[in-house]
Amino acid sequence: MNHKEIDAIVRDSLPGIKKDLIALKALKEIPTDIPKFEGRAFPGICSNIGEVLISKETRYLTEEQCYCAGGVMSFGLRKERNKEEWGEVHKSHLSGDPRGHKDAETAAKYYEGEEKRLAPFSQELYKAVLIGLLKDIPDPDVVLIFCNPQDGDVIQRAFTWPTGEMMFGYGSHGGCTFTLRIPFVKGEPTFSIGDTEWRHYIGLEDEELTISVPFKDFSRWIDNLPLRSEYYTKYRQAINYRKHMTPVEPHREVMKKFLGDLWQGGKAPDVAK
Repeated sequence: MNHKEIDAIVRDSLPGIKKDLIALKALKEIPTDIPKFEGRAFPGICSNIGEVLISKETRYLTEEQCYCAGGVMSFGLRKERNKEEWGEVHKSHLSGDPRGHKDAETAAKYYEGEEKRLAPFSQELYKAVLIGLLKDIPDPDVVLIFCNPQDGDVIQRAFTWPTGEMMFGYGSHGGCTFTLRIPFVKGEPTFSIGDTEWRHYIGLEDEELTISVPFKDFSRWIDNLPLRSEYYTKYRQAINYRKHMTPVEPHREVMKKFLGDLWQGGKAPDVAK
């Protein structure tokens, strides 16, 4: 299944999604047929994602064009900071902006301990990162889906149903740390509420979160998304009906009424009426 087909399946299955799906790809060589981002980005990759959502145009950018190192380290555009560099970052953050951590010790515990444990850095180096709409970029590394929690629930159920695996989610500092590095380096899908900068520069609405998927992972479960979406749309109607209208009506009867052939009523567990 190609990138255009995957984009169409997600958008058609989840009409609540308002934003285009974003694709990112790490590049070993500088492309000659794609426009380069002009100037220096602040903060960096997240603000470029926000601009691409508006312009709908594919671009690439390099390490020196990004003020924030979080995204560029996530995609291997530069090596991970050494201990001395991390120390300077902690001091810099704490001297002018103490909102993130209590002191240098807790900052070091977070960035050099917890973050690296959950989201390891790329061991390969790349020269640029390509950013565009999924429908325009064949074979990207990472795909970003911006959705509300209800659609996010359907996506995760579609992922879990055929794989038997869990999709883990993260919060705290650095949207790019989890939404970019985990799918790119570990090859695992994830979801995140994002941090203030990630949400602001991308332009997320209050009810939107980010689901990040390694592009190659879609082949395991994406064809299951339309059915999961249909099932859970009808299932929500059924449980809403049962909750507010007929608390004494048998569970099987309500499910059969709303889900029809999607509900295997004869094999349902004997739940309380």
